Amino acid sequence: MALLLSLSLAGAPAPAGAETQIPIRGIDVSRYQDDVDWAAVAGSGVQFAMLRVVCSSDRSEDVRFEENYAEAVQNGVKVGAYVYTYATDAAGAAADADACLQYLDGRHLDYPVAYDVEDSCQTGLSSDKLGEIVQTFCSKIKDAGYVPMVYSFKNFFEIHLTSPLVRQFDLWVAHWTEASTPDFAGHSMWQYSNSGSVPGISGRCDLDYSYVDYAAGGGGGTPPTVLDPLTFECDTSCYAFGTNRNYTYKITTPDTYPPKATSSNPSVVTVSGPKAIYNGFLFTLTNVGKGSAVITTTAGDGRSVSFPVTGTGTSSAMRCDTSSYTFPANAASYIYKITTDAAQIPTASSSNPSAVTVSYLKPTTGGYLYRIDNVGKGTATITTTASDGTSVSFPATGNAGSGASYMRCDTSSYVFGMNLDYIYKVTTNAAQAPAAKSSNPSAVPVAYLSPTPGGYLYRIGNAGKGTATITTTASDGTSVSFQATGSAGSAEDVRSDTPYFFTMKKGNYYQYKFTGKAGVSYHFVCAASGVIQSASLKQADGSYYFKIYAAGPGCAGVYASWEGGSQRVSVVTVQ
Repeated sequence: MALLLSLSLAGAPAPAGAETQIPIRGIDVSRYQDDVDWAAVAGSGVQFAMLRVVCSSDRSEDVRFEENYAEAVQNGVKVGAYVYTYATDAAGAAADADACLQYLDGRHLDYPVAYDVEDSCQTGLSSDKLGEIVQTFCSKIKDAGYVPMVYSFKNFFEIHLTSPLVRQFDLWVAHWTEASTPDFAGHSMWQYSNSGSVPGISGRCDLDYSYVDYAAGGGGGTPPTVLDPLTFECDTSCYAFGTNRNYTYKITTPDTYPPKATSSNPSVVTVSGPKAIYNGFLFTLTNVGKGSAVITTTAGDGRSVSFPVTGTGTSSAMRCDTSSYTFPANAASYIYKITTDAAQIPTASSSNPSAVTVSYLKPTTGGYLYRIDNVGKGTATITTTASDGTSVSFPATGNAGSGASYMRCDTSSYVFGMNLDYIYKVTTNAAQAPAAKSSNPSAVPVAYLSPTPGGYLYRIGNAGKGTATITTTASDGTSVSFQATGSAGSAEDVRSDTPYFFTMKKGNYYQYKFTGKAGVSYHFVCAASGVIQSASLKQADGSYYFKIYAAGPGCAGVYASWEGGSQRVSVVTVQ
């Protein structure tokens, strides 16, 4: 989240908000706020704080999260959390959620877990893609028992985050305006300034209002529905299966004891569950045979509801969007979709994997995605099979030259915004990782990251101002290139005697030499103390000598900060 100059919290405009609610005053903080005096923050009238948990493409923990959580709770400040994301697909969003939940480690939160979606790497994605990313993260957060929320700027919401998959969750909008409202419908929280001044915090701080008292169980922004104690209602009066495999119905009740559901004819329709939700339970019907059944759901005290169901016995319907495919020369891969209601992921196989291989990619709306790779010359039959034996097939012809590498990069150009690094993928059949080189490493350095299905991942860093050509070259000379433009002011602010990407052995020490602007006082810290730790800092001859210790395997950043700014000056990999 962006950080600017100072504005008195007491003098902030009072937004209109919900007519019957008084907005709750809050802040959001991260390592950029350094040491926070939470007693002073609480004494100033701040009632809640959103604490950054994760902000890095390597998904490391914010170095201040543990401390901020403990001291905010100790001083009576209600807490929520947020994750800044660089995810460009659902897999990345799932990894964001997993990292967040790992660092939360079951801690109680009074306020939501917000997904901060605003990075420049996401502006080229479709609204559907962004909706899928948001849904993946928020669903995992919700399943873990936390309230999910989506954060972004007003214009980012209005231009990019337009999918209904986004709007199903609570929204936290950033709009820094002198008006008393952000002119944005449906928000539960408003970040009205990024230039706040709050007692207990040195420098700038984001200021927020919440229109929902989440600590009191406000939930999704509307008062909770109070049900009659005897309510026991079903949302379905009758149901007939078509080709679909499953159907979910809801029992609305304030009961906390789970009801039981039975099928009068389980050879036709089976019933499973329940899954507890707010004010009720969900049950799932499965279409297993032809005929009729009566589904009866019964509460612990004998109240019950029933409805008839007709089963068709139809096996998992499957449809493939591809009837045949021939790879063009040097094309690396192709993605096909299986539309099915099968609950389990169908398996995929190739009759000739020396020509065309196939692998499962991810779930998608209405089915699943698979990728075939062009690894040699010849034709293969690609067959996708559901657990009940239903299958679809199509022929695929590979066109990869034996012994010659084909290469494709997922990035044609990249311009850094506020983010500090970016990961790109090279899809190739090369057995060894191709070498990557930057024409201007002082602006944008590049380093090999890891293998990935179908190719290799590389990381470029936002180290300075300027443009670099990033070239990735296989051992036989085949190469791909793109231009990357850095926006960081490292050449003006902090210069290092060490490459931006740096590797150490566990148990070793290393000393950096950092040189900044004359007259500016700098601080240096390490992220992820389980990977690297600060050992010593000395200042001499206008430079800073910062020694670090390699504590354990992993990847972490070294950060410089000063009055009015901060930047990551190195990424350290400990082996």
